[in-house]
Amino acid sequence: MSSPTTAVKVTYTGKHPDLIDGKLYTFKEITDLTGVTDNLLRYRLDGSNTCTDFELRKSGETKTNKSRKKAHTMTCSQKWLKKSLV
Repeated sequence: MSSPTTAVKVTYTGKHPDLIDGKLYTFKEITDLTGVTDNLLRYRLDGSNTCTDFELRKSGETKTNKSRKKAHTMTCSQKWLKKSLV
């Protein structure tokens, strides 16, 4: 018996004519609208939940992004929470 799978949605941020900035899309929807292959998109996102125009470029168009995206953390807020009130 196969296990049920859940479609992963990623947030798109950018100016692609077929995609809306800030909307959630599945990998299938993005690949159908942009023409980028599913494997290439998954490799470029590497577990990130945000897709930009940089990941939607065609193969060989520009060099790879050396600085990988990092998960968003609230470091500023955490620093303030460590301070004592008095």
